[in-house]
Amino acid sequence: MSRPTGAEILQQVLRSALALEADSPVTVWPTIPEDRQEKFVAEVLRHRVVGVIAPVLESLDLSDPWRDRLIAERSQDVLESMRLQSVAVTVVDALTSAGVRVLVYKGVALAAQTTADPSSRGSGDLDLLIAPQDVPKAHAALRRLGASLVDGYIPIPGSPLWPTARRIGCEAPYRFRSVNLDLHWRIDPTPQIASMPYEELWERRSEVKLGGVSIPTLGVLDSLLITCVHGTKEQWHQWRWVVDAVRQLRSVPTESWVDVKRLSHRTGCHVGLSVGTAIAARLATVPAPCLGGPKAERLAEQAWTQAEKGTAPFGRITRAKQLERLAWRFRTLPSPTSAGSVLARAAWSNLDMAEQPLHPCLVWTYPLMRPYLWARRFKSGRYLVSARPGKAS
Repeated sequence: MSRPTGAEILQQVLRSALALEADSPVTVWPTIPEDRQEKFVAEVLRHRVVGVIAPVLESLDLSDPWRDRLIAERSQDVLESMRLQSVAVTVVDALTSAGVRVLVYKGVALAAQTTADPSSRGSGDLDLLIAPQDVPKAHAALRRLGASLVDGYIPIPGSPLWPTARRIGCEAPYRFRSVNLDLHWRIDPTPQIASMPYEELWERRSEVKLGGVSIPTLGVLDSLLITCVHGTKEQWHQWRWVVDAVRQLRSVPTESWVDVKRLSHRTGCHVGLSVGTAIAARLATVPAPCLGGPKAERLAEQAWTQAEKGTAPFGRITRAKQLERLAWRFRTLPSPTSAGSVLARAAWSNLDMAEQPLHPCLVWTYPLMRPYLWARRFKSGRYLVSARPGKAS
């Protein structure tokens, strides 16, 4: 019988830790052989689940050097969370003062919403969601605050190419006080996925405490759907997102599942939710209802296996990985009609428009230029500006 890998041990430990969170008794903790401890710690860091493991370290038979490594990582997460919370308070205040309604979501806001501890998900960037028409106003407010738009990612909000850029993309990246700010006006580049009018999201909003201040965030059900949509888009290659889904799914009362399913279909989140419930079952003591049948289970199994082996098409950008991700994208679309939106975004890119600005009447020429600009970015190593250092969700 083969010995468990570091990833397999981590799965067992995560399942026990999440059971303990849910007040389920854990009588026996997984054994971590001494010659597997380095691999186990490497998997904890790769999947970014230090915040889940740290509270149960005393129950694990880790040697002192590896326990100390995780404690140090956890301390770093706490410090980084404090910085992110401070920036969130400052940015929300500036945008609100400028008349921009803003929701902070994912990251520290999701950690606070699911665990009441903003540091529990580790470090990352700060994701902000605003109404599409407010982006130029938000851009001006962020510039006044001292934030800078990341160069070469997207045409400047309010510029001649901005109307096209807004339709094609869903976010603009900024830097402020060494923190990555992602300003979203839509959840997903494909508009049929997470098609949630901002007015509805704002009406269903909730609040979390960040830096001692009440900050608007997504409502609980909207937050769950977006976790599942985002995790599915990213092929769940970090188990941190699976942990998020487990925590959020167990908070849904049985009588609310009808509303959840109805909302997921109305907003184009049903495929993500189906895959999310299927993959969360691998860590949940009491799994949520499986909503997608055999197809969702196949997709979840593929994503889980790739995450376990570290073979998901992420990391260093290559043509093969991009094609693999595109194939996954088509397999997880909410409807056949959304395929046209994906193809359009394969032909028009905000990266191209930012790198080579043209007069708006020449927007039609960008698909002709795309192969050249795409190949040039591969050669220069600047294929994705969005993969900037420190970017995480």
